[in-house]
Amino acid sequence: MKKFVLTVLSILIFAFSSLSGFSASESLDRIEAIIAGKQDKLVFGTVSKIGSSVSSISVMEEIGSDVPEDDENEAEIPSIVGQEIEISNLSSYMYFDSVSQTPKIGDNILVSLTFDGNVYHVKNGVFLVNEASYGTFKFLVPEGVDETDSLMELTALYKFVSSNGKNADYTVKNSAVYSHDINNNEIRTTEPEGIVFIDESGAKTKETSEASNDSSNSGIGAYQKSSYTWIKAAALILVGMIVGAFAVRLIAKLEKRSEMK
Repeated sequence: MKKFVLTVLSILIFAFSSLSGFSASESLDRIEAIIAGKQDKLVFGTVSKIGSSVSSISVMEEIGSDVPEDDENEAEIPSIVGQEIEISNLSSYMYFDSVSQTPKIGDNILVSLTFDGNVYHVKNGVFLVNEASYGTFKFLVPEGVDETDSLMELTALYKFVSSNGKNADYTVKNSAVYSHDINNNEIRTTEPEGIVFIDESGAKTKETSEASNDSSNSGIGAYQKSSYTWIKAAALILVGMIVGAFAVRLIAKLEKRSEMK
């Protein structure tokens, strides 16, 4: 019985730790990889065909370099703008984990791709957007995505893509996006940008402000938003402590009964 209780406690602790950090870390890693150019293509396109294993998109624009990620000395991959290409594993959008929405024909997307010589594969994620152009697009995300860090990750990617991949100086930390101006002065963005929130039917519910919020000393907004993350984390820790205390008391009672026998 003691072994069983300890096993259950271990599972609960693992679950709490996973809920508090894994998905956020994974999404940030992917966005950092996109900004660092770790893909063969980063393109805007419109979904034209959905298949069980391979789908197709019509490519509208390419962002950044055409040089393959593995070897800069290799020949450049020709432009695919205006072409319909096949893509494997086009199955879900980033930040839609809790929403039952999958890619469908007519969707505009931003997608990170790698090429094996025959078919393109999703590399660092697929993002649903309102328009397939770096000059006018915004990310479409479910209204349930309200974590400050997740929104700031998207803000960093939005700024990178909006520069047509020419400015990769964006880092997400402490619930803000950091970059530098032409004089190398640090710039901090503390409010999300380039995001439209939608409900499960795809209808717009709200969007982020496009007013400039870049500053070197405007951390109040970031602190207020990040405090919600800390509250959730504290709640998880408290629940874990209560479960742990209960398990300890239960083990003690079982051992005492065993000794009495």
